[in-house]
Amino acid sequence: MISRQLVLRILAWLLLIALAIVTVGPIEFRPISPLPVQIERATALAIIGFVFALAYPRHILFVGLILFAATAVFEALQVLEPSRHGRVVDLAVKLVGAAFGLGLGWLIMRPRDR
Repeated sequence: MISRQLVLRILAWLLLIALAIVTVGPIEFRPISPLPVQIERATALAIIGFVFALAYPRHILFVGLILFAATAVFEALQVLEPSRHGRVVDLAVKLVGAAFGLGLGWLIMRPRDR
């Protein structure tokens, strides 16, 4: 039987791959919602950070470093796609969302980790 931990780890990496596709790919790949775009960005990264924190509760700093670095690289790579533009403010919003999700996941998993 597949463990919950393995499912969370697979989901976390799939979400990161999806983030790469919608961040670096053509603008048509970006999902549209009725929310303001900065809320969408922060929420997406909060969800990904939360899942990574649940998947790797004992490695939260390392996972945070990976998520922050990947997010920065994805934002920088947008300059290669003519329909996209990477901006520092977008990166900042994404990093705040990621930090929030990681922190929330860490707080939830912390009592179980002892």
